[in-house]
Amino acid sequence: MSMAEISDYDRSGYDYTKYWIERQYEDEAEKRALSVMLPQTPGKLLDLGGSFGRLMSVYGLRVKQAVIADYSEKALEVAQKTINEQNINNVSTSKQDAYHMSFADGDFDTVILIRVLHHIENVDELFAEVNRVLKPGGIFVLEMANKMHLKNVFKHLLKFDLGFFNNREPLNLSSTMINNEAGIFYNFHPKTIEEQLKNNGFVVVKKRSVSNLRLPARIKNLLPLTVLMILDTLLTPFFTALNLGPSIWFTLQKRQD
Repeated sequence: MSMAEISDYDRSGYDYTKYWIERQYEDEAEKRALSVMLPQTPGKLLDLGGSFGRLMSVYGLRVKQAVIADYSEKALEVAQKTINEQNINNVSTSKQDAYHMSFADGDFDTVILIRVLHHIENVDELFAEVNRVLKPGGIFVLEMANKMHLKNVFKHLLKFDLGFFNNREPLNLSSTMINNEAGIFYNFHPKTIEEQLKNNGFVVVKKRSVSNLRLPARIKNLLPLTVLMILDTLLTPFFTALNLGPSIWFTLQKRQD
């Protein structure tokens, strides 16, 4: 796997912890979603692309053992520091290439992949690798950036761009610059991802639209977090049914055949 196909935060000097400083709503919405989408007893869990361990507080007390795997050594150092400071005994870190992991076949009961898929160029290759490290019947919790979110739907309707709605190809936003370096960034069509998951041995157990309030930061900052979460909860069933949220989550099970 060539370096060009890896979203390398260390090479670009990007500090992912800073991204979340003014995103309390998105952080809370995702932590609540993960709590719901995870099985009550996740067993041995792989937090693939888990970076600095942002979601550790959600699964830490529920897992038998967890591994935070990421390509960024700097992010893993932050995660390990948290593990050491909080004396967490059931979570470890591991530097990994998501396309070619060093774990044994069927090593994990649960794999989570949150805020990672948009950095993936070869989705089928990644899904096949997740399938490999999961036990038969294991659980895969996946988050994807949704190209069919409400704001984008309105944008293309106003332009009378009806072809957009029949185009299931990923939306390539790779011109996005991180510290003056082009990154890898895709938004996906939910139906395409569901088909790819099926083709790679996964069955959808549940689906959820997350972070439904796609509002400018200046507006979100005017509202208390509790109000934002109430509004988000009210929108979730409707946005889930129509795939309108900016972030679509799946709980999947690996087929046992």
